Order: sequence, then C-alpha cells, then structure tokens
Amino acid sequence: MTAVCCDWKGPLRGLIRCSAMILFGGVAATAQQPDQMEQQLQQLKQQYEESTHNLEQRIAALEQQIEKRKEENTKTKQGTVSTVELSAKEAVQEAVLGQSDQVGAKFQGQLPSEPTYDLLREADVKIEKLQEQLSSFEFHGYFRSGYGLNSMGGQQVAFQAPGAGAKYRLGNEAETYAELIFVNNWLNPEHNSDKAWIKTEVMIEANTTNSANYANFGGGIGNDQFRFREAFVQAGNVLGSQPDAKFWAGERFYRRQHIEIDDFYPLDMSGYGGGVEDLSFGIGKLALSYLSGARPDIVTQNGNLTKSNIDVRFYDLKGPAGLWAGWFDFATSKGGTTTTGTVQRARHPVRNRAGEQLQYVDR
Repeated sequence: MTAVCCDWKGPLRGLIRCSAMILFGGVAATAQQPDQMEQQLQQLKQQYEESTHNLEQRIAALEQQIEKRKEENTKTKQGTVSTVELSAKEAVQEAVLGQSDQVGAKFQGQLPSEPTYDLLREADVKIEKLQEQLSSFEFHGYFRSGYGLNSMGGQQVAFQAPGAGAKYRLGNEAETYAELIFVNNWLNPEHNSDKAWIKTEVMIEANTTNSANYANFGGGIGNDQFRFREAFVQAGNVLGSQPDAKFWAGERFYRRQHIEIDDFYPLDMSGYGGGVEDLSFGIGKLALSYLSGARPDIVTQNGNLTKSNIDVRFYDLKGPAGLWAGWFDFATSKGGTTTTGTVQRARHPVRNRAGEQLQYVDR
C-alpha cells in the first residue's frame, strides 16, 4: 500500500499569508485616503479663492465701464436736448412767420443725431472765441440826471454865486449828463507781463436839457449835445527796460485836476497829441506829452487860433522828495492877430465837466 503524504499545512499557510497581506493593504489604503482628501480639499479652496479674486476684478472693471458709459450718455443726452430745443425754437419762429403748415412735415418723425466729436470741438472753439471777445471789451462811464421846478412852475435854473467860476453840485444840476467810455483790448487783454498789450478807448459825452424829446431848436438854444471827448490808442509793456511805460496817441482827457464840490477843473491839459506815461526813474515817474488844440471861437487873419503844449511831469516821488512833484509846461500859439489887431497868446480855458467854458488862464 502506497502511502500518500499530503502537506496540508503549506496551502493553509499561504492562504493565511495572502489574507494577511490583503488585510494589511486595506488598512494602509484606509490610512492614506484622508491625507489625499485633505490635499484635494486644499487645492479646491485655492482654486475657489483664485476664481473669486478674478471674478471680483472683472466685476470692478465692468462697474467702471458702466459708470463711464453713463457719464457719456448723460453728456450725449444734454447735447441732444439742446438740439431738440433749437429745433423747437425754429419751428415756433416759422409758425409765427406763417409757415406753420410746413412744421409738421419738416420735423415729424425726425430724431436729433448724437453730437459727433467734430461738432463738440466746433462748439468748444466758438465758446473760446466768445470768451476772448468778452474779455477784450470793456464799458465804463458816468452819468447823472436832474430835474426841478421853481416856485412858479417854471424850469429849474442852476444856482451860481455872483462872480463864481462854477456852479455848485448835489441837487444843483438840472440836466442829464453822461460820459460813455468804450474800451477794446486788441492785444493781450489780461495785460500779462510777458508780452505787449494794445487797447483803444473812445468816450462819448452827452449833455442834454430837460426837454421831453430830442431837442433840435432853432438857434441852438437848449439843444442836446453829443461830442467825442476821447479817441486814442494806448500800448504798454513795449520796452523791456520800462515794462510799466504806456505810450498813447490821439484825443484824450489828460491829467486833469478836479474840485468835486463845484465840478471845477483848475487845470485841464486835455487835447490832441501823444506821449508816454509812467516812465520809471528810480525815485519817481515821468510823463512826457505833446498836446494841441484849436480855438474855433477865436478867428485870426491866418485862421482859427491853435495852441501847442509840451507837458513834462514828475510824480510818485519816493524818499524825502515824496511830498513834492514837478510840472513843466511850454506853450506856444499859432494864428496871428484878430480883426481888431489883438495878438493872441495861448490861453487855457478852464471848464467844468460838461465842457462849458468858465474862464481863461494865461500860460
């Protein structure tokens, strides 16, 4: 009998060994799974934070674009509204002129287009030119108007003391008087110190009576008077060494001395000519001018009497000489003798503000 030896312990031992390995592998896999999940979770969190940051940046950029578009739309609407208003005004004007039958057909269904860059640029240029014109023109002046009755109902007559050279003011001026000054700054209206400036000045004097309407009576009694009292050109900042010096030429009021209370000018060198003012000489300023004028009320054998003056003045003196000023005037006259044989000299009329001659002062 053959004996068969069978080693059952070998397969059993292998089975146990395999089972142990499987069990150990499962335990190892179970131990490694939480670490991988934690890592995946961290990666997901990082991706979420990056995605959120990117979305916030995009949202902020979109919000800025939306605000910019709103501002542009607002400006466009304003320009559109202005166009609509202009169209409406034109329609009303045409309706008033009897063209209302064309208004409906012309404007019905039409919508104003949005202003383009060229239109906006053109509007800016026009506004800039208007601002320049506004700054270049100046208007100055003075006026008064008085009226009164006497106790009998007649027209007021201004009071003047016997022998006085002028009448008094403040209620004693029974007329309308005005000085209307128009100035145009042709170059450098702001008078900037880095370049020259030029301007012209014209003054119209109006001296009217108390007439109810425009006065044009026979003999010239009580007629309204309108005169050009100033018409000259002036330039400054021409010389680099004398930036404050002002050159002028034409007709003008020139360095008059006025007593306000009775409207009296004891010195009035106004006339026609030219000169320079505000020349700086360290201790003060100098003005030099030539002034001339005619006397149509004095007729000589050679025509109307004329006077010519060279006027030199020092003023705004500094230091110990600050209380003093100098004035030199050289006068000559042309014309000859009158029909009575009188030789005429240059005589300066003393006038009031209205230009009325009060007396003569020999020079």
